[in-house]
Amino acid sequence: MCGRLGEFEWTTVIEEAGIVTSGTAECFLSAASVTKTRTAHQLTSCSLYQLQKTAYEASDESNSFDDWCAERAAQEELQFL
Repeated sequence: MCGRLGEFEWTTVIEEAGIVTSGTAECFLSAASVTKTRTAHQLTSCSLYQLQKTAYEASDESNSFDDWCAERAAQEELQFL
């Protein structure tokens, strides 16, 4: 997926991924339930961290994880702003 997704597309993506139902996904996106939205954010952050850590471990880097992350951040352009 490239570019920006509108509210409807995000709801569809979240639902089709089997994470939650469409109604719950709409709540997440509208922040109608702050607790549920916060939990979804925490789960997403944790998943992304685990993916990042897995990528680091798969690389043959001698640098620390923090240095590896800093190098990647300096190289990457923000695509979704």
